[in-house]
Amino acid sequence: MNGTLLTLAKHNYAALVDLSTFLSFRGFGNPEPQLGYDIAQMVHGVFESMSWADRRATPREYQFLDALFEADEVCGGRLREVIGNPPNEQNADEGLPKCVLAAAQFDRTKGTAFAEMIINHLDNLGYLILISDGSLPDVEVATHRDYFGQLRRRAHEFTSLDASTI
Repeated sequence: MNGTLLTLAKHNYAALVDLSTFLSFRGFGNPEPQLGYDIAQMVHGVFESMSWADRRATPREYQFLDALFEADEVCGGRLREVIGNPPNEQNADEGLPKCVLAAAQFDRTKGTAFAEMIINHLDNLGYLILISDGSLPDVEVATHRDYFGQLRRRAHEFTSLDASTI
C-alpha cells in the first residue's frame, strides 16, 4: 500500500475529528464518547459506499481500511466498533451524517462553511479509497460523484433553510 495514500488518509481522518470536536465544544453535535461513534459511522458509510462501487471490495481497499483503523486509534478508536454493525449515520429528518448535520446547523447560525470542510475531507477519503486498489473505473467515479453530490446538495439545502421554517 502506498505510503502517501496512507498519510493522506490519516490527515483527512484527523481533520474530520478536529472539525467535529471544534463544533461539539461549541454545542453543535454530540459530546464524547458519542462524537467518536458519529465520526466513525460517517467514515464507515463512505468506505462501504466507495469500496463496493464496482460491486467488489478488493484486498487493497481492506488494507486501506486497516490504515483508517490506525488513524482512528490515534483519534479515539471507535471505527472498529462500528464495522459490522448496520450504519446509523443518517439523521432521519435531514438525511445527513450527524457530524455534517451539526456543521450545517453551525453554518446556518454563524455564516461559516464547516459542513463543506467536513464534506471535503470525506470526499478526499472517498477518492483515496477508490484509488487504493490501483484503478479508477468509470463506475467508481460515477458513484463518487453521485454520493458526494447528493451529500453536498442536502447540506446546502439545510444551511439555506430559513430558521423560522424549522
